[in-house]
Amino acid sequence: MNKKCEFYMDSYLSLDKGERVPLKLTAHLLFCPECRRQIKAMSRARKITTQALDIPVPLESDTIAKVLEQIIPQAEPKNNRVKLPQWIITGILLLVCIVAFGFIAQSSSNKLIIFYAYMFFAAGISAYCALFVGTNLDFFVKKISTKKHAGRA
Repeated sequence: MNKKCEFYMDSYLSLDKGERVPLKLTAHLLFCPECRRQIKAMSRARKITTQALDIPVPLESDTIAKVLEQIIPQAEPKNNRVKLPQWIITGILLLVCIVAFGFIAQSSSNKLIIFYAYMFFAAGISAYCALFVGTNLDFFVKKISTKKHAGRA
């Protein structure tokens, strides 16, 4: 590539996307097949790189964490998720407390205290369910979308 072509390629590369190509550059591209070929190749490369990849990468895998670790070594993946067995144990303990309170409350004669205690347990169960669904939302979304797709087939 000669100096003249390099000058025109530099001026082409300095243009913003969608900017009008100057007349001198257009005339050069009209008569220079090498520059036209290079610009065509760059246009194809830009088109390819702006398209979405068809390679599925599961977000649950450690690949993203490994790539981030290579890019930023001090970056640690934050995994604050509560595991399903912990949710089950907490739910069982909550139910055991409600049942135990029910046996204790049978001997109590103060109905207002029993009412407030059961309202407290109801709020606890509601908060437990909301936290469970909120922290495992991706699981429920996947299940719902899978059922929708299965119904279409």
